[in-house]
Amino acid sequence: PILDENKVNGAPDLMIEIVSESTEGRDRGFKMKLYAREGVKEYWIADPAHKSIDVYQSARTGFQLFGTFTGSDELRSAMFGSVGFRAAEIWT
Repeated sequence: PILDENKVNGAPDLMIEIVSESTEGRDRGFKMKLYAREGVKEYWIADPAHKSIDVYQSARTGFQLFGTFTGSDELRSAMFGSVGFRAAEIWT
């Protein structure tokens, strides 16, 4: 309901950033604060160098780390209900 032909009107429920060495500070700093302030419910930071995914969930004071998922860890998210997948599947 927040999409129209030209733009997104409001915050999405989920934002996913794929970090690099040059963007990690901005993704974990400025963007994280911005997305929390704008009402994003969940923020994932995917790190190809470490093959990890940090999942942050909205809290009163900003985002709170829900978990860091690597390898055979099963990543489950409030956004997907009972659907889950192994973190390593992202990198194959």
